Amino acid sequence: MDLFEAIQARRSIRAFTGKSIPRSDLEKIVDAGRLAPSARNRQIWDFVVITEKAVLRQIMSCFKPPRKYDTF
Repeated sequence: MDLFEAIQARRSIRAFTGKSIPRSDLEKIVDAGRLAPSARNRQIWDFVVITEKAVLRQIMSCFKPPRKYDTF
């Protein structure tokens, strides 16, 4: 699949299974973000991966009210 096909085939997910994402997949996702271009190659971002649902719930509660499809 090339990039254009991937963009055309993308979809938004509003319901989640609750299954954990394998650590190797999380590492690939973060690495892809790390390799993304930035202005002047400054790469001023930090990535934090949260795998504990209780911690995720606490963080989410600080930023927005829960929506009906937030199933963490």
